[in-house]
Amino acid sequence: MVGDIDVGGAEETVRMIQRRGGVARAAVVDVSDPAQVERFVAEAVAAHGALDCAANVAGTHDGLGALTADVAVEDFDRQIAVNLRGMWLCVRAELRSMVERGSGSIVNVSSVSGLIGAEHGAPYAIAKHGILGLTKTAALEYATAGVRVNAVCPGLVDTPLTARSWTLIDPDQPERVCEEALGMIPAGRMATADEVAGTIAWLCCDAPAYLTGASIVIDGGFTVQG
Repeated sequence: MVGDIDVGGAEETVRMIQRRGGVARAAVVDVSDPAQVERFVAEAVAAHGALDCAANVAGTHDGLGALTADVAVEDFDRQIAVNLRGMWLCVRAELRSMVERGSGSIVNVSSVSGLIGAEHGAPYAIAKHGILGLTKTAALEYATAGVRVNAVCPGLVDTPLTARSWTLIDPDQPERVCEEALGMIPAGRMATADEVAGTIAWLCCDAPAYLTGASIVIDGGFTVQG
């Protein structure tokens, strides 16, 4: 089951899965809407009989580029509604289904901005820090129920959203912002979406059965620098 507020994006992902021999279906979901989240999880269970694993990936960069004192209230509220409240709504619905079955794995996408400060990105950092608190708390509460809850913390990932962020930070010189960011990464490049997805897929598998409450950093060495 692929849920996205952008139906075109969801359908594209479904086609990619189908080309690899998988079975998938798309649904339009606004993660900030509790009713839509509940309906999506119910549709997944109805279609497949159970919810074995879930990856919560939705996010927005609204308000990126402003200093903390200059962030618009509507941008802050949007960040919290999607990046934090939306994550909690998804986890809440997923947990209810998994606990009933006695097993499951949930993976929440946070960010390196959930571990350190994010200059010109206060609402984003606040939301991403909150995701780690949600992940750890849910992991504690539901370990005995057979449900694992972990998080991944990507650094820069080569996606359209990242490309848009350069322009939000400096509309006149987005290339400069990108070059400066890459210069701070020991690996010298951004991660690919596949590299992040591979870690998420591993966390969804049975192999790391004893791993819960963890925050796995995928940042090319950025946060291990002094």
